[in-house]
Amino acid sequence: MKLSWLLTKKWQEGYDEVSQQAFLDTYSKDIYPLVSIIIPTYQRPHYFRLALESVLAQTYRNLDIFITDNSHNTETAKMMRRDFADDPRIHYEHHPDYGERENWARASSYDNSHAEYVNWLMDDDLFLPHKIAIMVDYFFANPDVSIVTTRREVIDAYGNKMPADYPVARLPVSIPTKLDGETVGRELLLSEQNFIGEPTTALLKKKFLLNGHELGFTGMEGKYLVSDFPMWLRLLSNGHMVYLPTPLSKFRVHEGNDQSTHKCYITCRIGWALAIRAAIERDVFLCDLDTRQKAIAEWLNITKPYIQW
Repeated sequence: MKLSWLLTKKWQEGYDEVSQQAFLDTYSKDIYPLVSIIIPTYQRPHYFRLALESVLAQTYRNLDIFITDNSHNTETAKMMRRDFADDPRIHYEHHPDYGERENWARASSYDNSHAEYVNWLMDDDLFLPHKIAIMVDYFFANPDVSIVTTRREVIDAYGNKMPADYPVARLPVSIPTKLDGETVGRELLLSEQNFIGEPTTALLKKKFLLNGHELGFTGMEGKYLVSDFPMWLRLLSNGHMVYLPTPLSKFRVHEGNDQSTHKCYITCRIGWALAIRAAIERDVFLCDLDTRQKAIAEWLNITKPYIQW
């Protein structure tokens, strides 16, 4: 949280940890913009608890934490009442009658009008303690940026770090780098590799989201529950991106991951098709015939095995 100490010149004089914490507890809401953290969850209270605790451990204090839970049991609801009811930053809703689509729609509809930034957190992933503080500083330094993201550390079901060669798309960047939004969006559509990351990974400037708070690029993705790359395209069409090579979040790989299902593969292929069509119609990212043909050809090449399955 370097900005407050720059303003007070404490960085020149030195300061003790107790004084810093007292200052942040007292003045964070007056100095720092509000950040909404949105967590949809369903019937995995152990992972969810770890995810929520990683938010509460953030060095950044001015947080608004919204949780929508469509668990058909009450285990998570009881835990929230027992252990987290006293934190005024947390807004928890239990919707046992919701299906997956309704729960995602509720999360996407959440809109705290006072929040300037938003970060989604999947209920099996984790934030590292300085994630939000570091990312907000990059927004302060770069007013033309709409998204700040990083490499993500991949962990297994038990929280162990996965091997370095685990297949995950990433940018070959060795230092913090600001990238042109148009260029990044075009590369995203041409490669169909989500090198920006899952929803947990990125902090977003909320005013550039679809309708100011919703997921998506075209507005049609909700039907297919495709949440990440369409959202990135929407942000990139409104600003630039900062990419940080040091991981600030952890993406958990386990048997319950939706990404490993055939249904998810098919819906992702539909999501990419919608994004390519929208980019062509809006003349953004894919702005010439050659680039458009390359994007369509790559989509067909990747999609063919799934159609034949």
